[in-house]
Amino acid sequence: MTESDISARPRAERTLWANRAGFGLAMATNSVFFLTLVMTRLLIAKGQVPAAVHPVTGLVLTVVMVGSALVGRAAVAAIRDDRVSQARQRLLVTALLGTLVIVGGAVVWATFPVPPTNLDVPASMVVHYGPTAYPATTMVPHPAGLYGQIFFTLTGLVAIESLVGLGALWSHWLPARFARLSPGNHWGLESSVLFWEFLALMWVVAYVVLYLI
Repeated sequence: MTESDISARPRAERTLWANRAGFGLAMATNSVFFLTLVMTRLLIAKGQVPAAVHPVTGLVLTVVMVGSALVGRAAVAAIRDDRVSQARQRLLVTALLGTLVIVGGAVVWATFPVPPTNLDVPASMVVHYGPTAYPATTMVPHPAGLYGQIFFTLTGLVAIESLVGLGALWSHWLPARFARLSPGNHWGLESSVLFWEFLALMWVVAYVVLYLI
């Protein structure tokens, strides 16, 4: 695409193109820390997933998250076609499913299994979590273990970003803000859904890395 081709576009379309390009750059930058954690898991902490960690809940939440992103994409398509009522309904479903994912993630954190405290390991091979010592290099399902450290850091990062994305979705669903959307003016909604789709991809990668590898 040449510079003359871009300049020939209507101003609104050029602005949308620039917004999308800037959004892509922002997401690429945003993914650096996430990918660093993924590589840490693969290169340093790769090993058998602790038996006490059950993948079913994580799989269910991941599927719901992906479904939420797909419904969000349908909401953007509806607003482009000026189907306002359908767009708002689909946006509501997207936000509700996203809220369910966040609540489910909080439950996973609250029910994370804790191993017995009578672990007999050399003093040089333990870390302290509160008053108790745990192995520093074994893959025990506890925040003090290597797996637990990566689990909570990776899922915590995804959860924080998901809260930001969820807030954006709910804000666009509010009547006062949704009323300003139109087929020619919906970048705010589109960017929120794009971010939500990016988060859904992060959920998929995190699930594979934490539960299957």
